[in-house]
Amino acid sequence: MPLAIGWMNATRALGLMIGPFFISKIISKHNLHYFFILQGLAIILWSFLEYNFYFALVGLFITGFFITTLWSYTYLLIQEETESKFMGRVISYNDMIFMLSNVATALFIGYASKWGVSLQGITLTLGFGFFVYAAYYFWFKKSYLDVH
Repeated sequence: MPLAIGWMNATRALGLMIGPFFISKIISKHNLHYFFILQGLAIILWSFLEYNFYFALVGLFITGFFITTLWSYTYLLIQEETESKFMGRVISYNDMIFMLSNVATALFIGYASKWGVSLQGITLTLGFGFFVYAAYYFWFKKSYLDVH
C-alpha cells in the first residue's frame, strides 16, 4: 500500500510540475474560467478512473496538470489588484481562506464517507465545485474586471 500511495503522489506531482510549462503561456483573465472548468473535468474524469489503479494514475496526472497553474495564477491576480500597503494583510487573509477551504474539504470528505457517499460521488462533487468557481469568476469578471 505505501508503494501505491508513493506512485500516486509521484504521478500527481509530475502533473503539478509539468502543467505550468504549458498552461502558464495561455492562461489569462480572459480565459481563466475555462481552466476552472478543465480542472473540474479532470477531477470528474479521475472519479471514473479511480477504481483502476493504473487508469487512476492517468487521472491524477491530468488533475495535477491544471491545479498548480490555477493556484499560482489566481495568486498573481490577487497581487496585481492589491495596493502594496495592503499586500501583506490581503495575502495573509487569502492564505487563511485557502487553509479554511482545505479544512472544509477534508471535513466534507470525512462526513460524506461517514454518511455512505461513495468515493466516486465524493470526487464528483469536488469536480463540480470547480464549475461553481468557474461560474463565480465569469460573473466577477463581467461585473468588476475590465476584461472583455
